[in-house]
Amino acid sequence: MQQQNPGRDLKTYFQRLARSRWLQVLLSCIISLGAMYLALKNISLQDIRLVFSNTKWGYLIPALMAVGVHHGAKTLRWKLLLSPLPVSIPVHVPLKELFLALMAGQMLNLVYPARLGDFGRIWLIGNRGYGNAATTGTLVMEKFIDTICYALLLFVLTLLITIPDWLASSWIFLGSILVGFGLLLFISRNDKFWIKFSGIKIIGVPKENFPAERILGWVYAFRDGLAGVQRLKGYQPFTRLFLWSAVSWGMSLFINWLMSNSLGIRFESLADTIAAHLLVLVALQVGIAVPSLPGRIGLFEYICILALGVFGISISEAFSYGLLLHVVVMVPTLLSGWAGLLILGLDMKQTIHELKTDQNS
Repeated sequence: MQQQNPGRDLKTYFQRLARSRWLQVLLSCIISLGAMYLALKNISLQDIRLVFSNTKWGYLIPALMAVGVHHGAKTLRWKLLLSPLPVSIPVHVPLKELFLALMAGQMLNLVYPARLGDFGRIWLIGNRGYGNAATTGTLVMEKFIDTICYALLLFVLTLLITIPDWLASSWIFLGSILVGFGLLLFISRNDKFWIKFSGIKIIGVPKENFPAERILGWVYAFRDGLAGVQRLKGYQPFTRLFLWSAVSWGMSLFINWLMSNSLGIRFESLADTIAAHLLVLVALQVGIAVPSLPGRIGLFEYICILALGVFGISISEAFSYGLLLHVVVMVPTLLSGWAGLLILGLDMKQTIHELKTDQNS
């Protein structure tokens, strides 16, 4: 009779628990509800109503237009990253389809955890001829470019104010991403490693399900996606790459400014005005990486309270600001993402099911 190993059983239990979606949902609920409690505990409904009674709703029109420009710039940048990929058959994905796929991905990221939307973008566009691995590489490069932009904004912010303690770990967050990207780039370019890795027999996985040719093909295609920017010829493509990135981040900053003007929030100086909206932008980028309820409900508003509180803005004004900004950013993304799936001929429930199945496999 074979004896049971309590240590192994306990390890297996915790491994299953860590992969459990119910645990992820529970953790997300705890974080979001905790943030919502902290955001609302010192605010009355009357205070919020008073802030919104003086709102200048006309600012929402340019804000919504800026949201569209922000996503449009990201689409143009993605098209530029896809353009130099080597493919055996010429691929032409219309800009409209890239935009719809981007919006569908953004929407899925809002309503479902584990960055399912990024996987959705790979699935939607990779199957149109670029290949999933190469498309994944372009998304990784996109994240790297955004990380560089984030680092520049954070550096500018340090010149304007003293970074709050609750955001001081951002440099560690940034450093870990850049180190991780560097390791990924190094490993992906190490042919000897992948040739040796492809020969390893994985316990419990039949060799025919894990062929060496498939591994190497995926790695080489992924590397093509990462190195796509190196194939851009001349200075004009790099200028456009910088331009679309600057427009995307600039529109986010512009939207923050429009929301504060809409609510009549004023700062002591021009430097404080710039720093406040920069701090909101930088803090939200870190905050959205934390697991929470769909739409980042609660967490989004609490981050705005923390950021604007640095400049002496009252909790009721800061919460109202966060709520209005959240609606302006989230609602167009949800509607356009849902419409994008419909236009592409996909059903949302079926799409999520297929993405989850592919992700698990």
